[in-house]
Amino acid sequence: MYDLFQPWAAEAAYQYHIAAVLFLTISAVAGSYLLHNIINPSLKYPFFESDFLDRENKKINRFMHPTANGTLNKDRNLKAFELSCKFVFIKTSREIESKYLDYFPSLMENEIVPVGPLVQESIFKEDDTKIMDWLSQKEPWSVVFVSFGSEYFLSKDEMHEIASGLLLSEVSFIRVLRLHPDEKITIEEALPQGFAEEIERNNKGMLVQGWVPQAKILRHGRIGGFLSHCGWGSAVEGMVFGVPIIAMPMVYEQSRNAKVVVDIGMGMDVPRDKINQRLRREEVARVIKHVLLQEEGKQIRRKAKEMSERMRR
Repeated sequence: MYDLFQPWAAEAAYQYHIAAVLFLTISAVAGSYLLHNIINPSLKYPFFESDFLDRENKKINRFMHPTANGTLNKDRNLKAFELSCKFVFIKTSREIESKYLDYFPSLMENEIVPVGPLVQESIFKEDDTKIMDWLSQKEPWSVVFVSFGSEYFLSKDEMHEIASGLLLSEVSFIRVLRLHPDEKITIEEALPQGFAEEIERNNKGMLVQGWVPQAKILRHGRIGGFLSHCGWGSAVEGMVFGVPIIAMPMVYEQSRNAKVVVDIGMGMDVPRDKINQRLRREEVARVIKHVLLQEEGKQIRRKAKEMSERMRR
């Protein structure tokens, strides 16, 4: 098995008469949209409105044209599809993405096989005790978990707006804080003045640096929302554990993943400023409150639970 960036692995396998299967760890919406833009970029992708497509086309063009070892990403990705034997495996399920999975056959001859979300069971570590003990003091469905994955580093402005939005929401939270190793910024600079002191005083929040047991946190009964960048791994973990997703996509295919989450009814997105696409603390707070505190959020929580049960079955 190999991924989109390693068609050389398939070529090496075939030299020894070993079958090679492409394994997509991205969503079906991202995979089909990528292949559509490689094969038929002049045709309209059938699932998104035009203004959304305009923004996405700029992102995908920036992704497809960088070169490594003399090969464009676009050509490398197409070769990865072409070299797969009669199957392509993909990390998703029909419960989430049936229409995008059904679109693949119009783009390629291989059979697309959804292999499920592949979320690993949580493993207990003694370091987790502090987080779990803090969570256990809270009311059910009352805490929002805030994490943006391992590939994207928030700007100082984004970190400040999110932190201020969390305080405005008055909801308890666990926030994973990651600082870029090449940027000379301290934790104090990454947070609004007085933020750490405020959450320590009212016991509303917990800051965690570095790695956290994300799956273990998400399945905890006190978690009522997941403020996420909507990387596909994080999105499917939220779905598997039935946690409503507060979508805040940043880069790559994350806005497409976020749209899937919202369309299936188990999340809400945080609107950005229409002029400069900046995050605004008021919108961060409003969406968190909507999902965790308001009556309308109950429908999202119910949908999230239903989706979790369907995926487990």
